[in-house]
Amino acid sequence: ELYDLDHSTEYLVGVTAGTDDSLGESGPEVEVMTLTNNGLQPGNVTVKSLNTSIIQLDWEAPNSVSQMYIRGYNVFSRREREDRTEKLFVRGSNSKQFLIGLGRD
Repeated sequence: ELYDLDHSTEYLVGVTAGTDDSLGESGPEVEVMTLTNNGLQPGNVTVKSLNTSIIQLDWEAPNSVSQMYIRGYNVFSRREREDRTEKLFVRGSNSKQFLIGLGRD
């Protein structure tokens, strides 16, 4: 897998076989374009308050990309009338998250 690629960008990718001592000749380079970020929004986001300091957040994976390609989700929260935003990265393709301690100062 190749990581940290830019969206909507064309790449040339090649493969070379090798041993511990030397590398062989490179095979032909192949052109590939990464997908756009359009359509990657999670759908049907719902929030449910479970008690005074815990909420349950549910969502559906974007339809435009297979779940096997989703490395995680960024969940943002902030108190009403405040500028500071908290960010939580949820690894994997989970579609549920509990936010705990939101009512605490």
